[in-house]
Amino acid sequence: MARYGQIKKGVRARKRIELPMMDGSVVACDVVPLLSSGDAEILAGARAFAVARGVTEPKDGEPLYELGRWVHTIALGCVDPDSPAHAPQPFFDGGVEQILDPKDGLDRDRIALLYVEQELWQDQCAPSPKGMGAGEFLAQVLAHAGVPEGADLPLRRWRPVMQQSFVHTMARQLASLLQLKSLIGSDGAEGEKSSAISKPNANEIGES
Repeated sequence: MARYGQIKKGVRARKRIELPMMDGSVVACDVVPLLSSGDAEILAGARAFAVARGVTEPKDGEPLYELGRWVHTIALGCVDPDSPAHAPQPFFDGGVEQILDPKDGLDRDRIALLYVEQELWQDQCAPSPKGMGAGEFLAQVLAHAGVPEGADLPLRRWRPVMQQSFVHTMARQLASLLQLKSLIGSDGAEGEKSSAISKPNANEIGES
């Protein structure tokens, strides 16, 4: 039986993505899953990032803390696609400071794009989460429908793979309902038209 050291891939499991730049060019970048040591470094870096910018109690949901978590994640989770699998090199060779550079760094949208790509790949490399049953799915739909306009949705606290699965399932259900409504509407209209044609009016009865 193979040992863990023989079968693990770890950060060598790569996914190639394309990053559109502001000048219109597109560059290739690989995202990799991160191990627990990387998570610890990201959380520590995000906290220091927020504290340095005046946040007294950094926590999930606080904008500066979240931004710090994003930039530290992509600094570790993005690697040079041309570097060898056994010796991956960082895509951002200047680290977090390069990402945040006021002249040549990334804007918030591109930071978010890379962060989401890395999170999705992390989830795909992890053991598959337990799927929602029909009852749980319906309960979540009703819970989301009851959230006031502008308030945070519960799914914001889910892992990206669960967010994607939930939205995809909900979209398919809605598409099925819309198709069914369209078919019923068409059948109903045809039925009324057919009934109007086949049903004689009073004049026709009198003439017969």
